[in-house]
Amino acid sequence: MNEKLCDEFRRVSRYIYKWILNQPAVEETSITDWVLFSLSKNTNKITYVKFSRQVEGRKTGADWEWWFVGDGPSLSLRIQAKKLFIGEDNYHGIAYTNKHGLQIEKLREDALRKNHIPFYAFYFANQDLDNLLCGATKRKKKNHGIFLASAENIYEKFIINGRKKIEPSDVLSCSYPIHCLVCCDLFNNVYFNADNIGPARQIHNYIKKCYGEVFIEGMENTENLGLHEELPNYVLNLLNQEASQIPDGWMKDFGRDVQDINSILIFDLRGQRE
Repeated sequence: MNEKLCDEFRRVSRYIYKWILNQPAVEETSITDWVLFSLSKNTNKITYVKFSRQVEGRKTGADWEWWFVGDGPSLSLRIQAKKLFIGEDNYHGIAYTNKHGLQIEKLREDALRKNHIPFYAFYFANQDLDNLLCGATKRKKKNHGIFLASAENIYEKFIINGRKKIEPSDVLSCSYPIHCLVCCDLFNNVYFNADNIGPARQIHNYIKKCYGEVFIEGMENTENLGLHEELPNYVLNLLNQEASQIPDGWMKDFGRDVQDINSILIFDLRGQRE
């Protein structure tokens, strides 16, 4: 997997860890804006576009749409960000409801309908956390401030059976540091590099291995959930732009495709096979 991308994910996660420790009241939206911008500003291989508040539909519950574009199929994720709080019940944030219904249900339903893998990104910092798995190797949670969890797993553990108090440790027990998505030791395994499959499918294999619950039993073709043989036009158009900004007329042509998300981050991994 691309070492620069791995280093960038580690860097932003560690920065968020320090930020929350030093400024516990920092808002979730501020963290999200900084993470996405910071990931994109250090490499021309990442395209980031943030949409204005006026064009947010707020129907899916998703903050981000992430695309990992490969030489073969590409991979898409829908991600909702949440900040976790020490000494508080985090149920309200995870079970957030607006006029469109339960946020996590909209995230799951709409992501699956449009062939994205639904995830939660949790912001949290604590100096007294235990080890956790990142692929097959135990890592320290310390110094990492962003964790990724399957929306399906979060729904099954904390929502479907009714209200229960949710501690940060409960959520992190089914989460991985976000950098594992692109840095995981499993990428060095023959299984992940078989037949020169490319980085987008490598990430998909990692997700299948470590977040198997996203591939819901009984639903059609979930084995390939999130994989796209062809990019949708709204992503392809942004990928071909020289600057990370919405070109003139873009919203007129593609506004309906992005009306329910806040931002898009596109990782151009073409030509980066291992």
